[in-house]
Amino acid sequence: MRLVKDILQELKDIQLAFDKTNDKDAVRKCVAEYERLLNEIPDEPEILFQLGTAHLQLGNFGASMPYFQRLLDYWPDNAHVWSNLGCAYRSIHQLPEARAALMKSLMFEERAETLSNLASSYVNEDCPEQGIQFGLRAMEVDPGSAKAKWNTGLLCLEMQDWEKGFSLYEAGLLCGERMLRNYSKDTPDSVQWWHP
Repeated sequence: MRLVKDILQELKDIQLAFDKTNDKDAVRKCVAEYERLLNEIPDEPEILFQLGTAHLQLGNFGASMPYFQRLLDYWPDNAHVWSNLGCAYRSIHQLPEARAALMKSLMFEERAETLSNLASSYVNEDCPEQGIQFGLRAMEVDPGSAKAKWNTGLLCLEMQDWEKGFSLYEAGLLCGERMLRNYSKDTPDSVQWWHP
């Protein structure tokens, strides 16, 4: 019989591969396995975390939230849990809750990813000047972060700083996860971008 830790490692490896291949079917298989494991070991924080993360990667934002909220009973000072919860809230447009969770994450660890997500919560919200500080800080923490450049570029464009905005936007557009997505009109990734 396989050990739970070996199964978890295998599933984590599949999820890591998702970041490189965008293979959502592989992550869906992870979700099914995590749910099976959670039925066997309902109080295992690592399973809760990985299940929430897998749902987040698939865009099942509402489905990810109960796992992260439950995890706070086990890991109340875990920056990654707070950050993921903030991303889920942001994705369902609950901005005050998103910002509170992301700020809580920053109390425990300052990460460019979290700062960039916090910056993005101000994009298209009529207050880019409030978010720009987080985008600029994200680029200081990780100067190579495409996500930080993308979000900061969007905020600069909203503030009509065209030169800086387009420069950062382009840098964010041409690297990272956006290069993995297929933006043709016939794929789910293209829904928000394709205009026939």
